[in-house]
Amino acid sequence: MGNLFLNFMNEYWTPEEVKWYTEIMDLINAVQEDYADNIDLIIYSQTDEVSINEVSDLLKKAVQDIIIALLENIGVTVAEDYPLDTILLYRIYKDMIEIENNEQIDFALSILESDLDDVTVFYELLTIVGTLEVDESEFTQQIAKISPFTRSKLTQYFYSRKETQVAVEETFDKIKASNRIKQFIEALNDSEFLAINLIRNGVEMGLSFKSYLNLYNEEIFNLDIKDICYNLYLFAIISQDGCDSPVATIEKHIQNYLFEMAEVDSVLRGVGQIQMKLGTY
Repeated sequence: MGNLFLNFMNEYWTPEEVKWYTEIMDLINAVQEDYADNIDLIIYSQTDEVSINEVSDLLKKAVQDIIIALLENIGVTVAEDYPLDTILLYRIYKDMIEIENNEQIDFALSILESDLDDVTVFYELLTIVGTLEVDESEFTQQIAKISPFTRSKLTQYFYSRKETQVAVEETFDKIKASNRIKQFIEALNDSEFLAINLIRNGVEMGLSFKSYLNLYNEEIFNLDIKDICYNLYLFAIISQDGCDSPVATIEKHIQNYLFEMAEVDSVLRGVGQIQMKLGTY
């Protein structure tokens, strides 16, 4: 996001608007950076005769148009009969592009292969399997159509993931992972950790480390730094890719979830100290 837009928002918009539109623009920049380049031009090209309210309306409309274009790129057509809610459209788009990472594959497939129409299917998928919180009436007021191809493509993707997951489960050494959890508990003389409680409640071992972070990142990163380290280490040793190299695996992924270098450094020091306490594998 350009400095002109950020400065304009901070000066003239409410804190809630700044929060949402900053988040929206961060996603837009990550997905299609050239979309965001035109936003600063809107501010730069205005004359003194144009009011602040008029500039705000132009900017919000431009952001909305970008979100609509991004939705169209994935086969989603917005409604024309109701006023569009830019923030809700953004939340729908965000969940649409993240739903493929969800670990509830069988549940997702049962919804995708139901007899429901495409819009209803994706409403149920995003709100039941995904994290979207919105009433169905609000969803259908914003979304007019979803391409059958989008549904078919996602179904095929989940089947592909399911086949891969079966192969991973067949090769993952759960006994080794269980022994490392036991070693962890004995070394720290404590077993009350988020990750261990989740395992006790049936969370599957042998997923990728990234999958665990995507599923539980809010719970993990709302802990204090010490407990973040403990739980990251535990998720690493039960993961397919981190079981034999937990510290290296955490280091590979951590900057996608923590953005302050001081926090990243603290986590890496912390998990390194845990590794030293446990000894090398």
